[in-house]
Amino acid sequence: MGHTCRRCSQEIPEGGLYYHVKLSAVSGYDGFIDLEHEAAVSAIADEISGKSSEALEEDVYFEREVILCSSCRKAVIETFCEQLRIDGGPDKAPGDLLH
Repeated sequence: MGHTCRRCSQEIPEGGLYYHVKLSAVSGYDGFIDLEHEAAVSAIADEISGKSSEALEEDVYFEREVILCSSCRKAVIETFCEQLRIDGGPDKAPGDLLH
């Protein structure tokens, strides 16, 4: 069973080179909640109450995974790095790109 590139729709034959490309965004939390600013806390509560549970979950954790061919993998990573002004190309270690 082969695969299909999500970006260019190229059929990738059985045994062919393809990549699982995953995008995930996980909320950060530094442990600080400023309870002295009641208006800010109230605004956050109002925002939360207007969202579905699915939307709230996606605010905390988002993940998508696709199959890409080799050339689309390279193009997607280069575009991602360019859009975020991250130095380094697709072969740079992920830890080198944080912060």
